[in-house]
Amino acid sequence: MTFRMLQHPHPFYQQQPLRGPGHATIDGSVGDLVSLLPLTGDASGIRSKGLYYALKDETLSFGKPRGVSNVLTEEHAEVSVENGTVLVIYTNVEELNEL
Repeated sequence: MTFRMLQHPHPFYQQQPLRGPGHATIDGSVGDLVSLLPLTGDASGIRSKGLYYALKDETLSFGKPRGVSNVLTEEHAEVSVENGTVLVIYTNVEELNEL
């Protein structure tokens, strides 16, 4: 499964479940936030590119906030999951601050 996070009715955030094996591309601005929350137990084989806290074949455990509030370091980020399901949440910081 591959998906691209695009414009959403809520301009300051968007969310999409990502089930492994799967891949997501996130388009935004440097400094925007990306959170990865495991939904159905632990999620493993997680890799990321273009995020401040890079994940390299790691496991995110259900109920532990290790994957929250990561920061885009490039305009395009990539996240992949081998096993499990994570909720990918993108937050446009500039739009959020204007509320």
